[in-house]
Amino acid sequence: MSNVNYENSLTKLTDFFDERLSHGVIPSKKEFISTSKYLSDEIEITEKSALDLYWSLLSTKEIEELLLIPNLEEIIFQDFNILKIKLSNESILKKLEVRKETILRIVKIIIIKNNKELNTKEPFCSFSTTLQGNLVRVTLLKNNHFPLIIFRLMNKNSFPLKDFCIGNSIMSCLKNSIQKRKSILIAGKTGSGKTSLLQTLIRNEIDSTQQVCIIEDLKEIDIESRNIIHLSTSEYNRSINDLISWALRLSPDRVIIGEIRSSEACGFLNILNTGHSGSIATIHANSAKDAIDRLAFLINYYNSEMKNDHERIKKQLVKFIDEIIYIENKKIKEFIKIKGTSNDGALYYEKYI
Repeated sequence: MSNVNYENSLTKLTDFFDERLSHGVIPSKKEFISTSKYLSDEIEITEKSALDLYWSLLSTKEIEELLLIPNLEEIIFQDFNILKIKLSNESILKKLEVRKETILRIVKIIIIKNNKELNTKEPFCSFSTTLQGNLVRVTLLKNNHFPLIIFRLMNKNSFPLKDFCIGNSIMSCLKNSIQKRKSILIAGKTGSGKTSLLQTLIRNEIDSTQQVCIIEDLKEIDIESRNIIHLSTSEYNRSINDLISWALRLSPDRVIIGEIRSSEACGFLNILNTGHSGSIATIHANSAKDAIDRLAFLINYYNSEMKNDHERIKKQLVKFIDEIIYIENKKIKEFIKIKGTSNDGALYYEKYI
């Protein structure tokens, strides 16, 4: 048997596998072996060789091995073999010894397994999945040369609250706020540690006798407990506002919104306005003060009944939001207690830090 012919047959079998992936289907083992026998008319491919090839093509180990990097937070494929790796204390560039076709194949397999699409009609997708036993958020953007690929590791383990606090007094204030069921807004930039802090508060500081309803777009807060109800748009295929409506009927003691980005700002105001004290949400903002303006802007933008009434919205918000935390590089940089607003909407507050 010619080695060249044998390698050509394996190449054809690989092409068959990739062609099926391009149609959104992972070929079954039975289908793959059957195809290998068809190709054996030209050159014999043993069933063992076909199975070895099948499992190697189905493997996602090149990605999964990267997820084992200590202190990993995020991997960004700048090209098929050039990675930006974000660790908890630094970012590094790494060159990967891998073929472009291998990475594209792995991405297609992950997409298909999660019932997602990435094509000209759907050029962007973002979803949560499990790889190497870790909860990972996968974000993909199609382009002509090579798709932008981002794997963000969702840490299952919460950090001690003291790790976020500069000094024991801030930690004591925050513990006291949770105990007294203060409604809190956590603000910060992308990757600042908002979700990590939120996860720590839920896991370690909220009384386990309280019913907590967590609402997210993609499941990032990975806490399993009998007192926690988890609603995510990726799991239920409903909008966050739909899930907020569900949550209000589930008798929660607290409602947690993983991230406010758009119309769910109106839903959060509704939560606060219906007596759910102790609720917590995160939002992108550049400071604690900016967080209220950002939230008011979103409500103004998405609520037709409150259009062009920014000051009135702020007055509503400060009635129900007790405190705002601003976090940066996983440290609480600002912690303020809301006092009210002036007639023109200027925020009155007291600084804890």
